[in-house]
Amino acid sequence: MTQYSERTVHTVLNLAFIRPRKNDELAKLTGLPIPVMRELLRHLVESGRMFDTRSRRETHFHTVVTVAPGQAAQTSDMLARILKLLARHPNKMFTAKEVAHQTGTDLETTVQSLSSGVLQGNVRLNPVGALRLYGLAAA
Repeated sequence: MTQYSERTVHTVLNLAFIRPRKNDELAKLTGLPIPVMRELLRHLVESGRMFDTRSRRETHFHTVVTVAPGQAAQTSDMLARILKLLARHPNKMFTAKEVAHQTGTDLETTVQSLSSGVLQGNVRLNPVGALRLYGLAAA
């Protein structure tokens, strides 16, 4: 396997954190050849640092966000607020940026909370990265 600079890895993770991206888009933004980008993305998915969502036409890559132990309580409170927002608008699709704006929090905290919701099965990401309430309804 090819060794990648930590800077390249962080660039790819940050680009996919901002918005889910396709492999050719990530290759274009980083200047890496598409075959090299595919190998890097495969490595990041296998190592658990990214995950991919597939639709009939394309695959998008997302950065996995982990929650630090000290933030768990804050995240669960934030997730409850997000679920209430999503429950009020069950047919509307939201981006992480819109959820952050609607709940009055920063984007990083929102994404951590959403990641927690995805892992718990309360929030589902669609292939283009918007969010929809899934599973348990908020109280």
